[in-house]
Amino acid sequence: MGLNNSVERFVLEIHKIGPNESVEFMCHPGFQGNSWDDFNSSADREHELAILCDESTTEALTSSSTRLGSFESL
Repeated sequence: MGLNNSVERFVLEIHKIGPNESVEFMCHPGFQGNSWDDFNSSADREHELAILCDESTTEALTSSSTRLGSFESL
């Protein structure tokens, strides 16, 4: 997702998912750290966390036919 995404855009993508489709949204939500690697120090992590925790995202997931699962559940 990254900094180029928004709650509104993510909600639109959720509503595009059709029945019986499997979709993977790649993200690494979390808190920005201070370690040596670029991944851990990326501001994208907190931005993605905010999108995933936003009430609009929750509402879109519960009102659509989308079901969250793990790769193993496929």
